[in-house]
Amino acid sequence: MNAVQDVLPFAGLPEIPTASDWCQRWRARRHAWRHLSEGGFDARRYVVEDLAEKPAKSFVLEHHYSGSFPSARLRFGLYDTDAGEHRLCGVAVFGVPVTEAVLTRPLPGLEPYVQSLECSRFVLTDDCPANAESWFLARCFDALLGPVCAESFPSPTPYRAGTSPGPWWPSGT
Repeated sequence: MNAVQDVLPFAGLPEIPTASDWCQRWRARRHAWRHLSEGGFDARRYVVEDLAEKPAKSFVLEHHYSGSFPSARLRFGLYDTDAGEHRLCGVAVFGVPVTEAVLTRPLPGLEPYVQSLECSRFVLTDDCPANAESWFLARCFDALLGPVCAESFPSPTPYRAGTSPGPWWPSGT
């Protein structure tokens, strides 16, 4: 993947343009990039399933840049089923927001910590082609069912484990 990173058109920018054809991926807490020109995402080879705490935690600790696992209420796995395999290649974790007011203040009818969740971890390995995240996240939202509102704080800044993702990131974390 180093060759791909050498040709990134926005390498010197502090943020990735939202209309970019590049998608960030992770493996062993190191980032890589996938480009749409590699063929894109084929939904026929993937499934999304509920995921138990132990495999979700193991996957996130191994691949997510933070190296930490949050308090989780729901977990989903993205599985590649190509060639008869059932290989985990992505995890989405939905947990409890820091405060109940995160979503209940703007949406007061929600039951705190039940109908208001935070997408606290979302990681796809470099095995996933470009645009997999949109399809995966849509299936997760479908699986949440009912009146549930989820928030997330994606970072628009490319970064590596052990470095600050942006000026807003607390120092020493």
